[in-house]
Amino acid sequence: MKIAGRDTGICAVVDQDKGKQRVQVIGPEVRKRWISPTHLEPLSKELDSKLSEAKMMKALEKINEEVKQVQVEPIDVLAIKAKSRR
Repeated sequence: MKIAGRDTGICAVVDQDKGKQRVQVIGPEVRKRWISPTHLEPLSKELDSKLSEAKMMKALEKINEEVKQVQVEPIDVLAIKAKSRR
């Protein structure tokens, strides 16, 4: 799952280039590109690398839905400005 950038919170398949310090992410809601591995968080879900691209995208969509159901929405906090004592 991506934890940084425009695609934060979206699951993707990672393809690693052993010669570089970057990984390529591929997914239905993610732009295909090379990113730093520090922008990713591993999940317990795994996909078979022998799947076709279409089947992989369908499986990723299911995983994205499962992850979105589990994630808790952040609570909106209302900031109250205190009056100054003058």
